[in-house]
Amino acid sequence: MAGKSKKESEIDVIQETVKDTVSEEKYAESETMSLNPIPTEDCVSSGITILDLNLSGNSRGGFRKGSVVQYMALEGVGKTAVALKACVTAASDPTLKDYEIYYLDKEGGLNFNLSYFGKEAEEKITILNPRNSKEILSSLEKTYLWIISKLKEGSCIIVMDSLNSFLTEGQWNTEEENETKVLKALDSDKEVKLANDKMADASQVTAKNLAMINELVKENGSLFILISQYRDKLNAGPYEDPNQTSGGKAIQYYSDYRIKFSASKTIKKEDMSGKDIIIGYNLKSIIIKNRGNGMKLDCDVDYIIQKGIDNRRAVFHYLSDYKMVKKAGAYYNASWLTGNEDNFKEIDFCKMVKTTPELFEKMKDKAQEVWRSNMESLFEEF
Repeated sequence: MAGKSKKESEIDVIQETVKDTVSEEKYAESETMSLNPIPTEDCVSSGITILDLNLSGNSRGGFRKGSVVQYMALEGVGKTAVALKACVTAASDPTLKDYEIYYLDKEGGLNFNLSYFGKEAEEKITILNPRNSKEILSSLEKTYLWIISKLKEGSCIIVMDSLNSFLTEGQWNTEEENETKVLKALDSDKEVKLANDKMADASQVTAKNLAMINELVKENGSLFILISQYRDKLNAGPYEDPNQTSGGKAIQYYSDYRIKFSASKTIKKEDMSGKDIIIGYNLKSIIIKNRGNGMKLDCDVDYIIQKGIDNRRAVFHYLSDYKMVKKAGAYYNASWLTGNEDNFKEIDFCKMVKTTPELFEKMKDKAQEVWRSNMESLFEEF
């Protein structure tokens, strides 16, 4: 049989190359469609399972280690409870045993007894407030310096609650005192700069310090959560965010995650006299920025006053929304979880899950299956 011509040989090479390319593309497509989650060991949990799923595609994931996070909410809707939930969850996580955990409660409004959350939370979480850490929290500059010093010492989780409650050193002084300092500082350019720095507003101080905090957090895998109250922006344009927070644009730039919490409805219960009493809020968390998996999703979670975040109920509602927990009137059924066809009320189910941790682990697994299937269905045509 005569050998192939040079042209025929070239065609064979091209055909084989095309086959290999198609094969590689199919492999790449299968990898993309698997929506691989961020590994648990690379994450710090938010303490809210469905939020963790939305952040990392992993029901046991959360924020990627080495991240700056901004929580935004109006006052009184439970942002402190949400941030504390992350600290409590981290305290009981054996993979974070070497992390120090600090909660900077500048407002002095943290009214939770840590012993309620268990021995680990009581022992590992250090709460700084104006009563026990007056000097550290006396100004925004001093607080940032303390945070930077702790990040230099090693890996830690730090919550700063909240930026709105801090004053800069310059803001502590009256206008007359500031004018006097400027006049006295005119002897040298260095002193003029120092005087101006002291009179800087929170956004300037934050911009300068967040750059250093961001770098240190990335180096040692720490987590820094900054809480901001937002307020309505007057005369906001049609394409502008109607809510604004203090601290300037630096927070938006350096934050790896930005999450907005809002109270979608109140949770009421009748007291002994038959009167409806507000005992909590249903919070909607909306991801504004996500450097984890890029998804900007939202989820609901219940905040119960004096008790904190009800994570189990949030997972229950998520599975119910996707028909994994079947509802018939006031009763539910989840044979894949309980192993039988018995119906139950929501309150009884939540009590059962609380006393049987392995059931909640199964619920987390199911929630991840549902989340992944949902994402694959959304992106299957792309």
